[in-house]
Amino acid sequence: MLRCRCRLMLRYLLTIITLTLLITILTSRNVTNIGNNRSWNSEFEKVANFTSTGAAYFERHFNHGRRILPNFYTSRDYQNDRRWPPDDHYRNGSIVYLHHHKAAGSTVRTCISNMKPSISLKTVSHESYSQIFQSLKSNDSFVFDMYVGGYTYGICDYISNRRPCSYFTVLRHPFDRVISAYEYCKRYTQDHICWGKSAKTMSLKDWVNFHSSFFFYQLLFQSEFCENKGYYVARQLSNSGRLLPCWYVQRLIIDSKTSNDVKTFLLDYILDHLEQMFAVIGLVEQFETSLRLLEDVYDLPFVWCHSMKLKDSSLEDKRSTVWTMKRQLETDLEITNILYYDLEIYKRSQKIFEKQKRVFYLREVV
Repeated sequence: MLRCRCRLMLRYLLTIITLTLLITILTSRNVTNIGNNRSWNSEFEKVANFTSTGAAYFERHFNHGRRILPNFYTSRDYQNDRRWPPDDHYRNGSIVYLHHHKAAGSTVRTCISNMKPSISLKTVSHESYSQIFQSLKSNDSFVFDMYVGGYTYGICDYISNRRPCSYFTVLRHPFDRVISAYEYCKRYTQDHICWGKSAKTMSLKDWVNFHSSFFFYQLLFQSEFCENKGYYVARQLSNSGRLLPCWYVQRLIIDSKTSNDVKTFLLDYILDHLEQMFAVIGLVEQFETSLRLLEDVYDLPFVWCHSMKLKDSSLEDKRSTVWTMKRQLETDLEITNILYYDLEIYKRSQKIFEKQKRVFYLREVV
């Protein structure tokens, strides 16, 4: 155990050194192809700071004692013969649902909206995230009972000093998710996950490259990425006149300023800390059990969601086509590499899910 901890500490120190050297090199360069002779540093002042503080950013998120509530089933300690943090911290604190798009999100969001009228609910969308984060940074802002959306990761940083705060999410196999998004965006181009490029004119492989490891980048979200400076830089990087969604802006910036080695360090950190990051992790493939876990943790009637038919309208009547597309993804090494970060997170989440189930069933027996 000591040897394992030493290796983790060494890896973490190497991460800090790598990130520091990287930002020193990057911020010393000027970008001449951005208009008005502005330097990269001046255009990218807030956003580039991510690469210099990448490790510290994760420390702020995941390694600050008990501010963010850890996994309800697998990561709580015993203090004076009782679990700590106690159950009521989860049930009376703020709940943040990180909506992973095309992973039963619409079903979960609809269920949450209808389950209990007394819950104060705030949707964090691609249109509202900036205003919400700015409001939360002022300590006198109103804190909602629940936050829901694809841009929610990081909210607990701003409210956990005022009340307990926890995250939950529901994941789907990355191959299934990206196929679903591809078929969905051929029909519903108005959705922000479809902006930036047209699914109708792209091959599945090109679409995978466009969406990439979507959940990995959701965990790296900072609202500063998508302020005016971030959009300006992303437009230069994309050479696109299209309206760029925030998730794509963020990915362009991160990819342009971080090496694969650095992202691998960040992935390792995420994998090592998933059980400190999420109070519950659900899986689309075991949706009913996921809802039972959520109901147990938060004492909210997620059972109502059981009556809602979980379906993927974008894939109806396309089973044979979907099977063919999935085989295409599984046998293409380049695609596997593109989705590597999400595939690794999903594998680890499957293991965590099984641990959650075992503890849950033991609690029921007791």
